[in-house]
Amino acid sequence: MSYANFGYLQFLTFSCTFNLYPAVDENEINRIEIEIGFKFPKVFRDLLKLTNGFETKEGVIIFGTDVIFERNQT
Repeated sequence: MSYANFGYLQFLTFSCTFNLYPAVDENEINRIEIEIGFKFPKVFRDLLKLTNGFETKEGVIIFGTDVIFERNQT
C-alpha cells in the first residue's frame, strides 16, 4: 500500500487481485428481480452488466445473480 501525492490531493493506492465473473444481460437481471421480489439499485444493475459478481484475493466478495437467488431461497 502506498500514497500518491498530487499537490493538495493525496490518494491511497494499493494493488489487489480480482476474479471477475461473466456479465449478465438486462433479461437475466429482470428475471432475478422478479424471482426475489426486489429491484436492485441502478448502480448494482450497471455493475452486473459488467461483471456478475467478483471476489478479491483480500476477501472482498460482491455476489452475482446466481448466488443472490440461491441465498434468497434459504
